Amino acid sequence: MRLALGVLTLVVAACGISATGSPDDAGSQESTMATTMTDQTDKANKSQAATGKLQGQTDSECPVTIPPQPGFVASEPEKVTYSEHFPAPDPWPSEYPHEGMVWYGSEELWTALAIDGDHSPRKSVWWSDNFPGGVVEGEPEVWVTWTGLDTDEPTVIDNGGKATNAFTPEEGWFMIAGGDPNEPGCWEVEASYKGANLSYVYEKTG
Repeated sequence: MRLALGVLTLVVAACGISATGSPDDAGSQESTMATTMTDQTDKANKSQAATGKLQGQTDSECPVTIPPQPGFVASEPEKVTYSEHFPAPDPWPSEYPHEGMVWYGSEELWTALAIDGDHSPRKSVWWSDNFPGGVVEGEPEVWVTWTGLDTDEPTVIDNGGKATNAFTPEEGWFMIAGGDPNEPGCWEVEASYKGANLSYVYEKTG
């Protein structure tokens, strides 16, 4: 019995509550501990929000870009030129047409990102009000740079400003500026087109 009481005393003391204190003292200390834990959680959430990373999304330190919702809303430009092969009434939809992704950027330059930051390597695709369509600009000068952020000496890859174009009825005219690296890691993507700049960060695991 004495051994059991001794263990109980150690457990209570480890929780920061005096073994000889009153129930009121214990309640006060428990309340202080709960408040402190809540404050720490709030600070952690705010820190993660500042880096664009959702709590629990990844165990890494990669500041993955989480696009705002609703995403950027594209408007119908007046500069797009069509040929007889592409008589579509709209150059692109106001919202990204595929589930789980949104437009990200501005009228001058935008792309599509997953709403939860779960980005899989893919072709580097971009839209812009200043892109007149592939009929006029078959090889748009879109500069894209990929920088690895998780090494002491960052790996830097770029497309040399070379791009092509494509058109689909769902996505309209867009520019293709190479493709994402297949190497795992934390990558920052920076794009530039006709003076407009846009960047985001994604992580490839495995």
